Amino acid sequence: MRRVRVVNNRSGVVLSGVRYDIENTIVADNGSGGVTPETIGGVTLGGGSTGRFVNNTVVRNTGDVFGGIRCAGMQAVVNTLAHGNRPLSMMSEYWGCMLDHSVEVDCMLDGMYRLPRMSACHDAGRSMGAPGEDIEGQGRPCGRGVDVGADEYCP
Repeated sequence: MRRVRVVNNRSGVVLSGVRYDIENTIVADNGSGGVTPETIGGVTLGGGSTGRFVNNTVVRNTGDVFGGIRCAGMQAVVNTLAHGNRPLSMMSEYWGCMLDHSVEVDCMLDGMYRLPRMSACHDAGRSMGAPGEDIEGQGRPCGRGVDVGADEYCP
């Protein structure tokens, strides 16, 4: 899944027992709605799943149990922004994930989930393994380093 927007759905992305490659994807504003046994608003990288999860934005999702990113088997989450997801019953935006240059800060995204000029996500990612373009097809990096999340700020 590349350069996809999963926005305003009853639930977010739930994967189990599959191989995945997710980059430059936005999972946002998804809400409580019927995935059993627990409602997940953000992303679940479930048991038996393996793959890449790089330069994604997971924000403002609501789940009955978890709204951010939940990983089974300590899966790597790279250059990813998770913020404002609820409830935070696990005390973190991420649960069970191996984080690599991923953040859970307010990067001040605009209404289209883009980074503004003064964002904490600028140049905070790692270049190794990062996609060469962002969600809108802009070259990456655009500045001193790779930005965290699906959008690469380029003035």
